[in-house]
Formats: sequence, structure tokens, C-alpha cells
Amino acid sequence: MGVTNIWHVLNLRSTPFFQDALEPGTGVRYPLSLFVGRRREAAAILSEIGGSPHSRTAIQGAPGVGKTTLVNYVKAELTANAYIADANPISVVSAATAEHLLLVILTSVHDALAARDETLAYLEPMRKVRQLLDLERSRTFNLNLGFSQLGSAGAGTGHQRHTGPGALTVQPQRLLRELRDIAVDRLQTPGVLIHLNNLENASEADQAKAAQIVRDLRDTGLMYDGFHFLLVGTDDAVRAVVAAQEQLRSVFHNPGSLAPLTEPELDELLVARYDHLRLSPDRPWLPPVEPGAGHALYRLFRGNLRGTLHALNEAAKLLVGHGSKPTDPMTEETMQPVLAVIYAQRMIADLTPAELTFVKGMVERGVHSSATQSEVVRALATTQKTTSETFAALRRKGYLVEADTTRVARGPGRPAQAYELTAPARIAYGMAAG
Repeated sequence: MGVTNIWHVLNLRSTPFFQDALEPGTGVRYPLSLFVGRRREAAAILSEIGGSPHSRTAIQGAPGVGKTTLVNYVKAELTANAYIADANPISVVSAATAEHLLLVILTSVHDALAARDETLAYLEPMRKVRQLLDLERSRTFNLNLGFSQLGSAGAGTGHQRHTGPGALTVQPQRLLRELRDIAVDRLQTPGVLIHLNNLENASEADQAKAAQIVRDLRDTGLMYDGFHFLLVGTDDAVRAVVAAQEQLRSVFHNPGSLAPLTEPELDELLVARYDHLRLSPDRPWLPPVEPGAGHALYRLFRGNLRGTLHALNEAAKLLVGHGSKPTDPMTEETMQPVLAVIYAQRMIADLTPAELTFVKGMVERGVHSSATQSEVVRALATTQKTTSETFAALRRKGYLVEADTTRVARGPGRPAQAYELTAPARIAYGMAAG
């Protein structure tokens, strides 16, 4: 059996529905030239950084809305204007303590400086950073800091960093300021960008730990001149880490939740990808999906671009290049039955039998959209404890999410939060966007 590329029939090199984040630089597979929309948000972040000797900005939004691509675009704009920025994000929730997060930040700055000018690796502060990391490795035999290559001058890690337990015995705060002096005084850079990431999909326990770590780091790194921090995560995670703590809320700039791209911007994004992936420049590309069908799926995913692109790619595997008209674009009618089978099978693999029965009951009783826990308890004749535990499991597995609306409280107490099934569950049960 031969290997075929279904996209060649549309004059495309490969799938335009990739979910990879765009990258800076030339010769990369998916360049930042494909960046669409977000100009206002990017300009606001760049203005915050450019107008301050030090800054802290929270970038929050729903999963799949495009936070990472926005950050990569901001990084590229900053480096084009002489700022120092390491390409690798730093995981917050994997840090054991604020001291260990500071250790990873030191390494991030070290790598960014060495990447800008490899001769800097031989300066005393840079050498001390490497010695500090060697000390940590020797003190904790089974510690995996993710710094496997940092033993040589100027070497970087090439992947996201993680930290583990151990005790620091030197003053990394002083080292951080010395690295700042190298960046500002020797390289004449306006500042150094630190990308704090991995709040995405963090558990409540991880969020609580991250909140304490970032709070403890406030006066020993976050407030130093020359450093600009971007803290990126879901709405829940950023609220738990920043908004819930006055010590951080007062020093972080938070422009609010990142809104989804508009439907015209979605069209612009796809056309840019089709142009970039054109196989033969002498022939036009053919669109793999009707714009209206793409819009309907995007609405179903509530603006989750990553989820929409994944669904389009899954449908294309079975529809593009097949049938009597292999070059016809996918429609709602052709995609719906294909995706229903795919997502139903995925639900069976992801959920327990009890959870599947619970979801089926929500659909059959019409409480799959904008329903409170109490309403689901009554509709399914189940207990509050079972509903609460199942809701938590479904949210963790990506099949339930907070609805945009809350219910007015009847009497004292907070308004009741409404929930709804996410696009994968709705697709599996053949429900349209609503």
C-alpha cells in the first residue's frame, strides 16, 4: 500500500489545519507571517513593556484561543527591537519553590544572553549561573531540572524547563541583577523578557502552589528593573494566581480575557495558510472547506481555534481526496456524520461508563447547555455529591465548561454558575451550535 498526500489534490503541500504555534525566524515550517488578528492586543502588550522600566503582564484566555501564538508574536517584535528573550517558556506549576523558579529564570536569561552573543558565556556572572546549576544537580541526585546541556559555555536546553526540590545555598537574586547589567550595559538592550507558562490545564492544587510561588517571587525578581514578565494561562488559572492575590493583582497588568478571533479573521487565517502551503505556484489552491461550514464549527467550539482546526483536520482525513468529487470543499452536511463517529469513539475512550451515562442523561433531558448543578440534580434525579464529582471529572477531561452566564441568586449567597457541554460532546450527539 502506497503513501499518499491527500492535500496534493487541492494543490496544498500539507494540512492547513495544523495546531502548532507559529514561530519566529526564517525557514521555519509555520512562520509568524501567518499571524492574523490580535494587532490591538499585541500593541497593548508592547506598549506596556516599552513604557516601563519593568513590567508584568497576564495573558489569559480560554484553551485554544491563541495565547501562545500571540506571545510568540510579541517575542518576535521585542527581539526585533533589541530586547532579549529566550525562545523557551518557563513552567510555573512544575516549580517546587520560588527559589527554584528563580533558578530556572536565571537559566532562561543565561540562555538568551548566550544566544545573542556567545562570547558572553565566559563572563563571571554567566559562569556562576552554570556553577549554581551544577551545585543543585550534585545536591539532589535524582533532580531533573531540564538543564542537561548547560554544563558547557553558552549551551541551551532546547525545551521547556522543569524544576524539582532542593535547597539553594547562594544568592540567585544578585546573579539575576548581574545578568541584567550584562544585558543593559554591555549589550545595550532595553530589557529582558521572561515567559512564564504552563498554567494551562493546571489543577486547583497546582494553581494554589503556583500562586504562592509567584507571590513569593514578587520582591526577589518580579520587580527588578530591566525585566518584563508575561504570565500566560487559562482564565481560571490566571484568576487563581493573580486576581485572587492583592500582592500580585496590584503589580500585574491584566488587559482581560483574550477574545476569540472573529469569523472574518478565521477566513483570513485559513487563506493565509492556503497561500503559504501552495504546492505549485502555477496553479491556484482549492479550499478544503466551505467558509460557512468552517464558521459553524468555529461557533460550536465557542471560538476555540485549536479545537476547530483539529476537528477540520479529522474530517479532512476521511473526506478530502475521496468520493466522486475529491476536490469539492467539505460542507456541514458531509462533516457532521464523520465527526459524530470520531468524537463518539473518543468519548467512549475518555469517559467511564458512569460518566457516559451522565452525559447521555444531560442530553436526553435537555440540560446540556447553560444548566446549573442544581438543575442537573433535579433533571437526572441524582445527588449533589454525584453531580459535583462528575462535573469536576467532565471539566478536567474537557467535556464540560462554565457557560457565559450565571443565574441570579435567590436569596443570600453567590449567583449560581451555569455549565454546558463542550463541542466534542455536542458533536458526538449531533447538536448544532447554539
